[in-house]
Amino acid sequence: MAIPKPSTEYLSYCSSSPPIPCEPQRLLVILDVNGTLGFRKQLRSITPRPHLREFLTYLFREHDVAIWTSMTRSNFLAVLPKIMTKEQAAKLKMVWTREDMNLGNNFKDYVQTYKELTKVWAHLNGDEYGPHNTILIDDSLKKALSEPYNHVVVTEWEGPGTVP
Repeated sequence: MAIPKPSTEYLSYCSSSPPIPCEPQRLLVILDVNGTLGFRKQLRSITPRPHLREFLTYLFREHDVAIWTSMTRSNFLAVLPKIMTKEQAAKLKMVWTREDMNLGNNFKDYVQTYKELTKVWAHLNGDEYGPHNTILIDDSLKKALSEPYNHVVVTEWEGPGTVP
């Protein structure tokens, strides 16, 4: 898999003056799971990060929320009830898992994966979301190399007894 780089269009957009919306807008907040929302010691279990419930309550009230994880879909679905309510899960704008990362023959291998936000913007149909209103929250600095100004890197949470 090639290492993605920011496009000329993206860099030009980010270096220009931001548009000023007439009214407050909801952000699209894309969340990673393992290390960001919780700690996985085993494939199908997760310990939620401290204060996750309050954080998600705020996010779903104020913003549009999506999930993009390197976990397989079956493993994600197994941990989903432990990290958010059914009502929150029903409001997710999208859920992308390992199956959506075009890994081909590397699907079962531990390889560096990337989250190219241009694919999200195309998938969610155009102008509603873009560099002006999308945030990826992930514990890996490398995940958003193609859109670095839309990436909030959080400290990986390594489980109970550690400081997030």
